[in-house]
Amino acid sequence: MKHLKQIIAIILLTCGHAGSIISAQRSLPPEKPKLVLCLIIEGLQPDYLERFQSNFSDGGFNRLKDQGKFYANAGYDYAVSMPGPNHASIVTGTTPRHHGITSKQWYDRYTKELVNCHADSKSFIVGGLEAEKGVSARHLKSSTIGDELKLSTYGNGKVVSLSLDSESAVLLAGHSADAVYWMDDVTGNWISSDYYIDWLPEWVEKFNGKKYGEFYLNNRWELLLDEKQYQYDQKKRVYKDYSLPIELSKYKSKKQPYEVLKQTPFGNMLLKDFASEAVKNEKLGDDDVTDILLINFKGAPSLEDQHFGPFNIEMEDFYIRLDQEIEKLLASLEEKIGRQNMLTVMTGTQSTSIKPEYLENYNIPSGYFMHDRSLALLNTYLMALYGQGKWIEKYHAGQVYLNHELIENSNYNLIEMQDKTAEFLNEFTGVSAAIPAWVLGNRQYDSGLYHKIQESYHNKRSGDVIITLAPGWVEENGKQEIVSGNINQRIPVCFYGWKVGRGKS
Repeated sequence: MKHLKQIIAIILLTCGHAGSIISAQRSLPPEKPKLVLCLIIEGLQPDYLERFQSNFSDGGFNRLKDQGKFYANAGYDYAVSMPGPNHASIVTGTTPRHHGITSKQWYDRYTKELVNCHADSKSFIVGGLEAEKGVSARHLKSSTIGDELKLSTYGNGKVVSLSLDSESAVLLAGHSADAVYWMDDVTGNWISSDYYIDWLPEWVEKFNGKKYGEFYLNNRWELLLDEKQYQYDQKKRVYKDYSLPIELSKYKSKKQPYEVLKQTPFGNMLLKDFASEAVKNEKLGDDDVTDILLINFKGAPSLEDQHFGPFNIEMEDFYIRLDQEIEKLLASLEEKIGRQNMLTVMTGTQSTSIKPEYLENYNIPSGYFMHDRSLALLNTYLMALYGQGKWIEKYHAGQVYLNHELIENSNYNLIEMQDKTAEFLNEFTGVSAAIPAWVLGNRQYDSGLYHKIQESYHNKRSGDVIITLAPGWVEENGKQEIVSGNINQRIPVCFYGWKVGRGKS
């Protein structure tokens, strides 16, 4: 990620633990901040901060962008851009090649199952269903900025990670965080993992007892402003009419009603409320040892039956409401801690994908990669070359896993089969490149597409052939979620507060 090293370096420089001398002049900032606030917004892309700014408040996004240091064109320097790898890269300062989080899931050849990037069978959920398997950062192979803070302060600096989902909460937290919480899809309660804590603190139990989630689930999502004030494209839309207003109460009968709530503006509202309580009860920023608070906000709304792209009015309304929550959070923290004592870093995990249907309105090349059809043809091709057999063991999110056992037992050459597989897949429309794993593992690429793919490749978790799609082409799963594709990887980065002047790059 461009400028990511700078993010990590600036925060690390704040974490000295002894002998700091605070200036006697109150107008000067201290040698280190009391709190580093990291705001990570899933789906945030740079143009939102410009396109929607007329409807933003002065104290939210516009404050961070205009009064801080704003990098408008940062990005991730690897091919597979999605929340899991991106969360890990933000806090480790490195790429999936090193931190090991190559995707939301990867295939384990020993267990013959997909492994979630934060799943941990040795841990259990705290505050959730009894004996429910937990989650942790065990799969993360690098230390995080939070881990480095704990080391440099002899454990005195606090690290707290909050999100609506367990995956982002855990990956941002790292291995040694003091508190990690997310919202349960079934009950709406805030829960954790015994990897971090043994039981829920009293303040979390009290917060859960107030049933704020149930209150928000009884709300209606409707336009906050008059329709004419929005910037969305009213003439060319993927959907005939926008969906708002939406009565969220109709989802209460679902088995996981709060999974729906998380995809609406009210999920972020609830997260902000919980974050405010966490700051107070975890005593963040109360002493001269630097603490870190990581908050992962949703930035790509969706419902069970619809995907809202970057040009939908629902997306714009979502960000206008999120802007208000960030304004409230910043105001309360600065009142408690002081602007000069707090460093705020804001960035995104990835840009939101654009549906091919929308691109077609502007005659932009696009389409869907149908992996089922492609892999069926590939296996037929391999059988024509090597005989009958299930030569493809698994496919997942652009990763083709060949059947190593069958190849070895048949006395065929794995490298040759990787080459043949890549050559065949490269012929498909929409495929930008299909690269054999042996190439990525034995050659070094310093720039270009192969470099980005190599930085996404992990020798123990990636497939035998890695596929990247051409611009405008995407792959979806059964839930209509983009799981692979040439997604715009540009994201903004903002620094604001402690020792940060104004500027734009």
